[in-house]
Amino acid sequence: MRRSPVALLIALQLVLLGAAGLVTVARFPVWALVDELAHFDYAVTIGQDARLPVLDEDVVSSDALALGGQTGEDPAQLGLRGESYEAFQPPLYYALLAPVAAAGGERMATVRIMRAVGLVLLGIGTWLTWLLALRVFDDDDDPLAAPAAFALALCVFFLPAFVIRGVTIANTALALPLALAVVLLCWDALEREDVRRLLAAGVVLGLALLTRLELAVLAPLLAGVAWLLWRRGAVRTAPALGAVAAPLVLLAPWLAWNLHRYGALTASDLARDMQEPALNPTGATYGASDLIDGAKRVFGGALPEEWWSRYLSAGWRVARDVLAAVVIVGPAVLAAVRPPERITRALAFLVAPLVLTAAALAFVLLAGQFDLLKPRYLHPVLPAYALFVALVLRRWLSARGIALVAAVGTAGLAILWLVVAGGPTYTGA
Repeated sequence: MRRSPVALLIALQLVLLGAAGLVTVARFPVWALVDELAHFDYAVTIGQDARLPVLDEDVVSSDALALGGQTGEDPAQLGLRGESYEAFQPPLYYALLAPVAAAGGERMATVRIMRAVGLVLLGIGTWLTWLLALRVFDDDDDPLAAPAAFALALCVFFLPAFVIRGVTIANTALALPLALAVVLLCWDALEREDVRRLLAAGVVLGLALLTRLELAVLAPLLAGVAWLLWRRGAVRTAPALGAVAAPLVLLAPWLAWNLHRYGALTASDLARDMQEPALNPTGATYGASDLIDGAKRVFGGALPEEWWSRYLSAGWRVARDVLAAVVIVGPAVLAAVRPPERITRALAFLVAPLVLTAAALAFVLLAGQFDLLKPRYLHPVLPAYALFVALVLRRWLSARGIALVAAVGTAGLAILWLVVAGGPTYTGA
């Protein structure tokens, strides 16, 4: 790949991604619309008080509010905005940031450093995606196949929504590399019949669940790999069961704490009750039409929520829906007409996590009557899906053709960044 046009494209993509990330670290308004203050408060509570915050009891500090320009306001009088309403989340991400909070306190520098951690985690995610691309295209005769697929996946990383949600303070930042690590370890465990990688996948999945419970969508992948290896005789019963049990073992102390504090394994129901008046003030009942609208929003979420009101006019919405159809429906049709080799493995490792995540969000909307159909919940599983798209395109295009698609996509996203980054979110104008 050295000095090839594909290598130059990847280098350019990484530079653009780094630049967008650094600008977001330094210039994106404090606090970001999507819960950044509540996530920050969670980390500060661990770092300064050496305890987990308590839902419906703890409020954010006046100092933290002042960082976002809200001076002289009493957090207790602000309703949900003043609550530490992310306190129901698993604690691993916030524990990672706790030393920063302990050392820096509630200052703007602390916010910037925490965002910089998010940018580092985004970079780790790109590296893991590269390693996964090497595995997926290991048997391709063209040495440029994996780099071209990686270039296509980098288009996902360069999406404005992906950068902003990954860099601003939120547990999605850690969920991304952990999800990719689980997929990578499971792939290697199955390919190499390696019990150590299987056990490592179980441990990493446990860490992923201690970051976001939604990553339970990866549990069927781990269980399936463990079962296949056990059935082949490559792994004995004890290690196979140990790998599957590892996530629950790691999650058990936090679940026990919830049971002691809230009388339930998680405080999700309490969090829903707290957030429902703000998210659904009219008490509307969600149905099939809301599922369709939510699906468009989820699969067309190239822009972060901060820009929806400004940039989702009728023309933007049409472009969003067309792009979503091309990215989601197009590969499915191409795969049905000319399936890639080892299609079952590709579906299990690269597509199933995305499908299960979308299905879980739809279930919560219709059965739980709570709207979680937000694009950011798909971010941890999108890079793997992008590699599936590259795998499908490989049946129709050369590796250079895929790289050309990635180049066109990168150019389009660069233009999109120039349009939206010049708006009020970054400039304040």
